[in-house]
Amino acid sequence: GMIPEFSDPAENGAKTDLLDSFHLLRVILDARSQPGCLVAGVTSPVSGDGKTTVSLLLARSFAMTRRRVLLIDADLVGRGLTRMLNIEPRERASDHGAKLGDLVVAIEGGRIDLLPASNAETASDSFCRHVLQELLKTARQEYDVVLLDTGPILGSIEAAAMVPVVDQMLLIVSRGLESRMLRMSTNRLRELQASSVGIVFNRASTVDFHRSYSPVSSASRRNSNRTFGTVLPPMVQDEPARSGREGAHG
Repeated sequence: GMIPEFSDPAENGAKTDLLDSFHLLRVILDARSQPGCLVAGVTSPVSGDGKTTVSLLLARSFAMTRRRVLLIDADLVGRGLTRMLNIEPRERASDHGAKLGDLVVAIEGGRIDLLPASNAETASDSFCRHVLQELLKTARQEYDVVLLDTGPILGSIEAAAMVPVVDQMLLIVSRGLESRMLRMSTNRLRELQASSVGIVFNRASTVDFHRSYSPVSSASRRNSNRTFGTVLPPMVQDEPARSGREGAHG
C-alpha cells in the first residue's frame, strides 16, 4: 500500500487521500483475514518510518466501522503510542494477576481501547511467545480488531516474539529507505514464519501516490499470496529516529 506525503496537510484533497489510504488498507486486511477477531502487528525496518502514526490512524479507520478495537503499544523502547497520546505507562499484564480490562485506557472518545507500554525498566519477559499468546487469547474474546505497534523488525525483541502469534504483519517502509534494509526486513519476517506480510509504502510523493493508487487497489484485492502491498500519503510520520537500539538499525 501507499501513503502520500503532503507539504501542507490542509491542502485541497490531502485529507481525503489520507483517509482513503487507510480505509483501503483496512479493507485489504479484512479481505485477507479469517472469521473472528483480526490481529495484526505493525513494524518497520528502522525507527522514524511512521509505524506508530499508521497504527493509530488504522485503528481509527476500524473504529469507524463500529468494531471494538484494541490498540497495543508493544514497542519496549520507543513506547510511541503511549508517549504520543500522553498516557502514563502501566504495569505489565503478567504482574500481580492484572487483567486486560484493568490495564486498558479508553481513547478517541471511547471508540478505541489502548494498552499502554509497560512501566518496567525492562519488559522483555512480557514479550515471550507464551505471554503474548495468553494476552491475545483474551483480547480475541473481547475485541473485533487488535493492532500491535511494535519495535523495528531488525532488532527488537518484541517484534521477533510477535510475528508467529499474530495473523498478519504490516511492514511500514518510508520513502528513501535503502533497498538493502527492505530486503533484510522481509527476509527476517520470512525467517520468523510470518503468515501474511503487508508492505506499506509511506510518504510517497504525490505523483507516485496518484499514479499507483488505482493499480495497487485492484491488484491488492486480487492478490491471494502471503505478501501484499499498499501506499500511504507522505504526511504520515512519527518522531525522528532516536539514538540507541533503534538508531543502530539504520
